[in-house]
Amino acid sequence: MKLKSAFSYSLNSRILTGCVASARIEPDANKESLITVSSSNKVIIQGVESSLHISDRVRCLSLLPLDANRDAIVVGTDSHLIVYDAHDNVTLFQREVPDGVNCFAIGCLAKFGTLILCGGNCAIWGFNKAGDDVFWTVTGDLVTALALVDLDGDEENELVVGSQDYEIRLFKGDLMREEIIEIDVVIALCHVRDSLYAYALGNGSVGVYDNTTRLWRTKSKVNIVSIMVFPSTDYLACVWTAGKIDIRRVRSGEDVMKEQLSGDLSGAIRSKSSSESSHEITIVFNDGKVRGIEMEQPEDDQQDPAVLLREFGQKKHNLLVELNNFEQEERVGIEEASEYRIPANTQVKTVLHVNIPERRIELEVLADQKVPIRGTVILAEGIFEGESFVQLQDSNAESHDSMVIPIYPQKDMHIEMHVHAILGYPQSDMVNLVLSRHRLPRFARFALLASSEEIPYPVSKVGLNDVEVRLSLIAEWIQGNIIITNNEQLSLSMELTDFEFKFVRCQPCEMAYLILRIENGKLTIFCDDLEATSAIIQSIAVFSNFEKLSSHAFFPKEFEKINKIITDMDHMYDVRARLGTDISEKHSLLKEMILRAEDAITIDEMVLGRKYYTRLRNVERAVRQDYLIGANNHETLVTSLRSLHKMIEIASKLRVGLPSQAVVTACREAISNENLGLIPNIIEFGAL
Repeated sequence: MKLKSAFSYSLNSRILTGCVASARIEPDANKESLITVSSSNKVIIQGVESSLHISDRVRCLSLLPLDANRDAIVVGTDSHLIVYDAHDNVTLFQREVPDGVNCFAIGCLAKFGTLILCGGNCAIWGFNKAGDDVFWTVTGDLVTALALVDLDGDEENELVVGSQDYEIRLFKGDLMREEIIEIDVVIALCHVRDSLYAYALGNGSVGVYDNTTRLWRTKSKVNIVSIMVFPSTDYLACVWTAGKIDIRRVRSGEDVMKEQLSGDLSGAIRSKSSSESSHEITIVFNDGKVRGIEMEQPEDDQQDPAVLLREFGQKKHNLLVELNNFEQEERVGIEEASEYRIPANTQVKTVLHVNIPERRIELEVLADQKVPIRGTVILAEGIFEGESFVQLQDSNAESHDSMVIPIYPQKDMHIEMHVHAILGYPQSDMVNLVLSRHRLPRFARFALLASSEEIPYPVSKVGLNDVEVRLSLIAEWIQGNIIITNNEQLSLSMELTDFEFKFVRCQPCEMAYLILRIENGKLTIFCDDLEATSAIIQSIAVFSNFEKLSSHAFFPKEFEKINKIITDMDHMYDVRARLGTDISEKHSLLKEMILRAEDAITIDEMVLGRKYYTRLRNVERAVRQDYLIGANNHETLVTSLRSLHKMIEIASKLRVGLPSQAVVTACREAISNENLGLIPNIIEFGAL
């Protein structure tokens, strides 16, 4: 497989990163046209002299199929969704999206039909081809990537959402089904085929999932600018900002081809320049240069003998180097071997503890037969900066056959830790590397306390309805999700029908308490952290196979925050309405002053003309001040909306199944009807 250049030209404009698309503009055209957005917010269409001017800052760009031969251009800005038909030079519709549009996914979604899905601040909006708002749901943070994938093979697409809180969420309709926690911001998603989809992160990672199972992942020092299926669904093309192009196998991630271009890229898309040609990758540089890359068809299917000889020679060299390393190890003197060689059956054990006084988790690495540990390397996602941690043995340590590594997880998530223990005597130049794995439980930050220990009861609580919870079930869940150093509490609970499990969350900044009370088959969770409580409920529901679960939630501090947000939003809506009226009146006054000033100059009344121009300047200053106030008011409103959407998303996770979906729907109706005061009641009691 080889890549070759297909075409190149220049747009003579600087291009915004990520704002690149390929669309069929003319119905009778046999090729697609490149669509880009310049740094001055102009939508540039290849082959068209005029451009579409957008007043707001453009964030993203996509296309909407109008029929079998023509597409419309879809533009997302700081405050609006715009759908533009370039062939007829008409805006099909324009809709306000208060928190802006960060990304698009366009296609069929379950019962809703073809939708333009817009990712905003903690919310996803869906508009049909007529511009009607028919879909809305909330997610945990700012939406950064969207994709439509048939995950369960029922011939209906599910929505895959990437967000700024490092999570990939899977939605069936408007109901969230699964959450996948990643290690950085999800910046790109791409449907490959069937239930396979690719993803890219802000730290340079790229990989492929099959539903919720990750098939592979790789990482680079530079960020991805685009991922796409190319040249077929068996391969994934990864285009990086520094100009590197990788073609990888979808199933294994094997790198089958590389290409390096010079220059910084703004975007890359899969396109088709003519009906006769196959698809190519169109690459757009920051400075407006455009280059097409396509597959080069080999003239002879047989591989070049020189290439085969070179590959086998490289393999032979690698094997000889490995053999030489083994031979050098065997040459160690008999005296040194008997004194410093590590026994062949030496084993390394890893144990997790929760250090409550120090408010941290500790991983203890132990080597048997008193073999010294000279250092430990841990590879783990989501714990350490750079995904790795190295600790060398302290020369003053009392015991050299053990090490304690502090761990500070930032999120409640299952983490697979790869522990590399470096064993060796200080007097020897030889070391052994022993590998082991240890899985960090999802709620490892919570430490189980004795039932007799007195702790302050959290004010907030959630009582679960619709299900009867067995004490043994909760005990099993604790064993799989909490670090257990003493099974006494779990053993004691097995003999009872009613019990309270007490926990403390160990974090450097604060300590929080959690109580799980089972009484007459009803589970009540006491915790002042709304997000942690919702995560625990979802985890218990998955563990227990609860398909439907309602609850009564009481979070007075969170309700106060929501009421404050609602009050602030009401005030900001009033300010926006008042400013709109004032600016409209001042615009009319500006036009009047301009006309009066021109009339005064026409009749040589210079004094009167100067008077009108002075008033014009004062009114213009007032209008600019109003616009500044309006911009600040809008920014504050977007922040408040984001906080409210996040609250709704977390509150919906206090329920499972239809009750969770009903909470989101009821909150959406309350926002649409400007009846925000209902939201705290919906969160507390659910949607009736």
